[in-house]
Amino acid sequence: HSQATYAKKILKKEGKINWKENAKKVLAKINGLNPNPGAWFIFNNERYKVWKAKIVNENSDAGKTIDDKLTIACNEQSIKIIEIQKEGKSRQLTDKFLLGNKIKKGESIT
Repeated sequence: HSQATYAKKILKKEGKINWKENAKKVLAKINGLNPNPGAWFIFNNERYKVWKAKIVNENSDAGKTIDDKLTIACNEQSIKIIEIQKEGKSRQLTDKFLLGNKIKKGESIT
């Protein structure tokens, strides 16, 4: 107890994903902030929480979708989202999520 230090509360805004970071940092944020407050991004003025993701070895402009399966480019490599949750909805596997939510190749994610 004598060596314990104070850790400040993590704010929700700290969970915003910065796609200009490398994929390792983005994945660490997703895993580290799961389940609360969670890592998230904005697309079409709606918030999306990322529950699970993995690194894939593809490159493009940071913050752009590489394919129609929700793979998003980072500064180095890319993140393939496996499980996602739209604000106000329940969490879903990406395949099921994309049936009702179209995020196409080449879209910009913030």
